[in-house]
Amino acid sequence: MKSAVKISVLMSVRNDAPMLPNCLADIRNQSMTDYELVVVDDGSTDETPDLLKKVSQRDSRIRLIRTEPHGIVSALNTGLTECKGRYIARMDADDRMHKTRLVKQLEFIQKNPELELIGCRVEGFTDKGALSESSWQYQSWSNSLISHEQIESDLFAESPIVHPTFFGTSELFEKIGGYIENPWAEDYDIIMRAYGSGAKLGKHPEKLLRKYHAPGRL
Repeated sequence: MKSAVKISVLMSVRNDAPMLPNCLADIRNQSMTDYELVVVDDGSTDETPDLLKKVSQRDSRIRLIRTEPHGIVSALNTGLTECKGRYIARMDADDRMHKTRLVKQLEFIQKNPELELIGCRVEGFTDKGALSESSWQYQSWSNSLISHEQIESDLFAESPIVHPTFFGTSELFEKIGGYIENPWAEDYDIIMRAYGSGAKLGKHPEKLLRKYHAPGRL
């Protein structure tokens, strides 16, 4: 994979028009500018395609790919084949990122070259009210795991790195063959296969992403 930019932000969307503008604004307002945004529209039927078309016409860093609705694994793999960055950063349309997220994760992984896949701490939010007790407990547990050793020790408890915080080398995603369709969570599967390949894992110690918890989310 030839690197034309430092970072490829990879996002899969489907019918995300209500939340997408804020997410796109966060990406456009990043403190670093050497990135591309690869958005795979997985068969949206709402205003998402028009919204993405408009923003991509205003910003050449945004590349839009439209597909039939085949699901997130297919969409993310389609996006991976289009990413030109040395590093791949995941993002979800309903989440928010701090304006320094990309530069801080880039600096962190460059200062720790043994790491191939990192995340960051997160702060959950809802449409209104506090997080559920289970969501708060998972967030607290995930945020407590920073080093490779800490992540490794709890690797089989739950997914230790929140998916939209993923920031990894393009070489790692190539090495493990991208995402795989399984009966279990695709993000946890990526972490397990990365670990199984010998990859070192880590996490930026700051809260650089706000994770949205929709009503009724498990």
